[in-house]
Amino acid sequence: KSVERFDTRYRNFTSFPDGLVRPRALLAAAATSTKAFFAGGFDGQARSDVDVFDLDTDSFYQITPLQEARYSLIGVTVKEGQDIAIFGGGRRRDGLSPTGSKMIDIYDGPSGNHSYREMISPRMFHFGGSAKQYVLFGLGLPSDPGFQNVLSWLGTEPVLSVDVFDVSIEKIIAR
Repeated sequence: KSVERFDTRYRNFTSFPDGLVRPRALLAAAATSTKAFFAGGFDGQARSDVDVFDLDTDSFYQITPLQEARYSLIGVTVKEGQDIAIFGGGRRRDGLSPTGSKMIDIYDGPSGNHSYREMISPRMFHFGGSAKQYVLFGLGLPSDPGFQNVLSWLGTEPVLSVDVFDVSIEKIIAR
């Protein structure tokens, strides 16, 4: 549950021992101008929680959860004419043959409004990044073959595509 904030001006940390609603691992973060978003995670099961730290009020609160519970997702920030935190992909569930997620959850920084879209392929163990108004999620695996047979990883067909999302029109524009 603990979150540490680093102040670059004074070069010190402030601890928030109860910052998140629940302790969890494998979550993702993305920051806008005045807010830090902490999404998803794992605490024995996949979570859909989204906690926000608001720099203006120096406080934490919860907002609309992710469209689906997942962990090992990727958080990306877009600030070019926007102020948006986006979370894409991730591992959807535990158990036999856990699958990747197609979901892209979009949180508007100033309003906190939540919308979502789907990528062409489910993906986990992938990458994400942004440039100008574009967000990319690419490569990865569609499912997790598990550790029962390590050789099964060699036979897993990777996702070789890259989804490009234009936040200015809220649409996937390339695959």
